[in-house]
Amino acid sequence: MADFLFAALTIALFFSPPASSASEDDPVPLVIWSGMGDSCCYEYGAYQFKVVLERLIPGIYIKMVAFGKTPTEDSYNSFFLNSNKQVELACDLLSSDEMLANGFNAMGFSQGSQFL
Repeated sequence: MADFLFAALTIALFFSPPASSASEDDPVPLVIWSGMGDSCCYEYGAYQFKVVLERLIPGIYIKMVAFGKTPTEDSYNSFFLNSNKQVELACDLLSSDEMLANGFNAMGFSQGSQFL
């Protein structure tokens, strides 16, 4: 748990808005893509980074990449959905999100980092 909190705190300390952001005070949005077998929404895993970072960086917008309507479906698809289809769906998901239009940081775990 200490490693997890250290990583989350380190990320929070180094967030800075890009020159093109609407306001110098707005945190840069973050995209999180979980690893194989994890899900966007389980109460453990990558979702915990979202929870911790939202506490550490007030006002941050965090988008979790997901491939299903439920956490179980998202986890299943991380194993069995074709990887090219996952990347295609993630591109569609991110490009359609207006909150990410001016840029974002991205953090992937395991397979999620490879696909990012």
